[in-house]
Amino acid sequence: MLKTIPNFKLRCASKADKKAIKRFYHQQHYSAKFKGLDTSYLIEAANNSTPEHRVECQNKPFKENTKEIIACAIISQLETNNSQLFLHALVVHKNYQQNGLATQLLNYAIDAKVKNSKEEITSTVCFCEPSLISLYLKSHFICVSHEVLNPILNARYQTYLKKEPELKIMMFNV
Repeated sequence: MLKTIPNFKLRCASKADKKAIKRFYHQQHYSAKFKGLDTSYLIEAANNSTPEHRVECQNKPFKENTKEIIACAIISQLETNNSQLFLHALVVHKNYQQNGLATQLLNYAIDAKVKNSKEEITSTVCFCEPSLISLYLKSHFICVSHEVLNPILNARYQTYLKKEPELKIMMFNV
Protein backbone atom coordinates (compact mmCIF):
# COMPACT_ATOMS: atom_id res chain seq x y z
CA MET A 1 0.00 0.00 0.00
CA LEU A 2 1.37 3.42 -0.97
CA LYS A 3 1.77 5.89 1.84
CA THR A 4 1.56 9.66 1.78
CA ILE A 5 5.01 11.01 1.09
CA PRO A 6 6.15 12.92 4.16
CA ASN A 7 8.22 16.08 4.06
CA PHE A 8 11.60 14.90 2.95
CA LYS A 9 15.13 16.06 2.35
CA LEU A 10 17.69 14.85 -0.19
CA ARG A 11 21.23 14.98 1.14
CA CYS A 12 24.70 13.52 1.05
CA ALA A 13 25.19 11.15 3.97
CA SER A 14 27.93 11.66 6.53
CA LYS A 15 30.07 9.06 8.28
CA ALA A 16 27.71 9.40 11.25
CA ASP A 17 24.89 8.05 9.04
CA LYS A 18 26.65 4.76 8.21
CA LYS A 19 24.91 2.65 10.89
CA ALA A 20 21.51 4.06 9.98
CA ILE A 21 22.16 3.36 6.30
CA LYS A 22 23.15 -0.24 7.02
CA ARG A 23 20.06 -0.63 9.20
CA PHE A 24 17.87 0.79 6.40
CA TYR A 25 19.26 -1.69 3.86
CA HIS A 26 18.81 -4.56 6.31
CA GLN A 27 15.19 -3.55 6.95
CA GLN A 28 14.59 -3.53 3.19
CA HIS A 29 16.12 -7.02 2.89
CA TYR A 30 18.95 -5.66 0.77
CA SER A 31 22.60 -6.47 1.23
CA ALA A 32 24.74 -3.42 0.52
CA LYS A 33 28.43 -3.06 1.16
CA PHE A 34 30.57 0.01 1.14
CA LYS A 35 33.23 -0.58 -1.51
CA GLY A 36 35.78 2.16 -0.87
CA LEU A 37 35.75 5.73 -2.14
CA ASP A 38 31.99 5.61 -1.59
CA THR A 39 29.56 8.44 -1.20
CA SER A 40 26.07 7.69 0.07
CA TYR A 41 23.05 9.81 -0.71
CA LEU A 42 19.73 9.54 1.02
CA ILE A 43 16.21 10.78 1.28
CA GLU A 44 15.26 11.45 4.83
CA ALA A 45 11.69 11.88 6.05
CA ALA A 46 11.21 14.58 8.63
CA ASN A 47 8.91 12.98 11.15
CA ASN A 48 8.11 16.22 12.89
CA SER A 49 6.01 17.17 9.88
CA THR A 50 2.36 18.08 10.11
CA PRO A 51 -0.03 15.35 11.34
CA GLU A 52 -1.40 14.67 7.86
CA HIS A 53 2.12 13.81 6.69
CA ARG A 54 2.94 11.45 9.55
CA VAL A 55 3.03 7.83 8.51
CA GLU A 56 3.74 4.53 10.12
CA CYS A 57 6.55 2.25 9.10
CA GLN A 58 6.25 -1.47 9.81
CA ASN A 59 3.25 -0.75 12.06
CA LYS A 60 5.36 1.34 14.45
CA PRO A 61 4.63 5.05 14.75
CA PHE A 62 7.50 7.42 14.08
CA LYS A 63 9.05 9.06 17.09
CA GLU A 64 8.53 12.78 17.34
CA ASN A 65 11.35 15.02 16.04
CA THR A 66 13.28 12.17 14.47
CA LYS A 67 14.28 11.52 10.90
CA GLU A 68 14.08 8.26 9.03
CA ILE A 69 15.79 7.14 5.83
CA ILE A 70 13.22 6.30 3.16
CA ALA A 71 15.66 5.90 0.24
CA CYS A 72 19.38 5.52 -0.23
CA ALA A 73 21.97 5.09 -2.98
CA ILE A 74 25.72 4.61 -3.03
CA ILE A 75 28.08 5.89 -5.71
CA SER A 76 31.56 4.37 -5.67
CA GLN A 77 34.61 5.55 -7.51
CA LEU A 78 36.31 2.18 -6.73
CA GLU A 79 39.80 3.64 -7.18
CA THR A 80 41.40 7.04 -7.58
CA ASN A 81 41.71 8.43 -11.10
CA ASN A 82 38.73 6.33 -12.20
CA SER A 83 36.47 8.29 -14.54
CA GLN A 84 33.62 5.73 -14.41
CA LEU A 85 31.53 5.84 -11.26
CA PHE A 86 29.59 2.81 -10.02
CA LEU A 87 26.04 3.41 -8.80
CA HIS A 88 24.74 0.65 -6.57
CA ALA A 89 22.34 0.00 -3.73
CA LEU A 90 19.61 2.36 -4.97
CA VAL A 91 16.76 1.32 -2.71
CA VAL A 92 13.49 3.02 -1.83
CA HIS A 93 11.48 1.88 1.19
CA LYS A 94 8.67 -0.37 -0.04
CA ASN A 95 6.00 1.99 1.33
CA TYR A 96 7.28 4.87 -0.82
CA GLN A 97 7.97 3.16 -4.15
CA GLN A 98 6.26 4.33 -7.36
CA ASN A 99 6.30 7.97 -6.21
CA GLY A 100 9.31 9.26 -8.18
CA LEU A 101 11.69 9.19 -5.22
CA ALA A 102 14.18 6.86 -6.92
CA THR A 103 14.43 9.19 -9.92
CA GLN A 104 14.89 12.23 -7.68
CA LEU A 105 17.57 10.50 -5.62
CA LEU A 106 19.32 9.17 -8.71
CA ASN A 107 19.53 12.59 -10.35
CA TYR A 108 20.55 14.32 -7.12
CA ALA A 109 23.29 11.78 -6.33
CA ILE A 110 24.88 11.86 -9.77
CA ASP A 111 24.81 15.67 -9.95
CA ALA A 112 26.29 16.04 -6.48
CA LYS A 113 29.00 13.41 -7.02
CA VAL A 114 30.13 14.87 -10.35
CA LYS A 115 30.14 18.46 -9.01
CA ASN A 116 32.15 17.51 -5.92
CA SER A 117 34.64 15.16 -7.58
CA LYS A 118 38.26 16.24 -7.80
CA GLU A 119 38.81 14.00 -10.82
CA GLU A 120 37.15 14.20 -14.22
CA ILE A 121 34.10 11.94 -14.34
CA THR A 122 32.94 10.70 -17.74
CA SER A 123 30.10 8.35 -16.80
CA THR A 124 28.11 6.61 -14.09
CA VAL A 125 27.36 2.91 -14.52
CA CYS A 126 24.95 0.59 -12.78
CA PHE A 127 23.89 -3.02 -13.20
CA CYS A 128 20.15 -3.54 -13.01
CA GLU A 129 17.40 -6.09 -13.41
CA PRO A 130 15.44 -5.73 -16.67
CA SER A 131 12.37 -4.53 -14.73
CA LEU A 132 14.29 -1.39 -13.69
CA ILE A 133 15.49 -0.31 -17.13
CA SER A 134 12.64 2.19 -17.55
CA LEU A 135 13.64 3.93 -14.30
CA TYR A 136 17.15 4.52 -15.62
CA LEU A 137 15.99 5.48 -19.11
CA LYS A 138 13.87 8.26 -17.53
CA SER A 139 17.10 9.64 -16.04
CA HIS A 140 18.92 9.59 -19.40
CA PHE A 141 20.87 6.38 -18.89
CA ILE A 142 21.42 4.15 -21.91
CA CYS A 143 21.85 0.37 -22.19
CA VAL A 144 25.44 -0.50 -23.04
CA SER A 145 27.63 -3.53 -23.59
CA HIS A 146 30.25 -4.71 -21.12
CA GLU A 147 32.97 -3.66 -23.60
CA VAL A 148 32.57 -0.02 -22.55
CA LEU A 149 33.29 -0.78 -18.88
CA ASN A 150 36.68 -0.16 -17.37
CA PRO A 151 38.47 -3.37 -16.28
CA ILE A 152 37.40 -3.11 -12.62
CA LEU A 153 33.72 -2.67 -13.44
CA ASN A 154 33.84 -5.31 -16.15
CA ALA A 155 35.29 -7.85 -13.70
CA ARG A 156 32.61 -6.95 -11.17
CA TYR A 157 29.89 -7.29 -13.82
CA GLN A 158 31.15 -10.73 -14.86
CA THR A 159 31.06 -11.83 -11.20
CA TYR A 160 27.51 -10.51 -10.72
CA LEU A 161 26.34 -12.25 -13.90
CA LYS A 162 27.10 -15.64 -12.35
CA LYS A 163 24.36 -15.06 -9.75
CA GLU A 164 22.06 -12.84 -11.81
CA PRO A 165 22.42 -13.68 -15.53
CA GLU A 166 19.68 -11.21 -16.55
CA LEU A 167 21.53 -8.10 -15.31
CA LYS A 168 21.77 -5.21 -17.74
CA ILE A 169 24.37 -2.45 -17.83
CA MET A 170 23.05 1.11 -17.77
CA MET A 171 25.30 4.12 -18.29
CA PHE A 172 24.83 7.85 -17.82
CA ASN A 173 27.35 9.93 -19.76
CA VAL A 174 28.31 13.17 -18.04
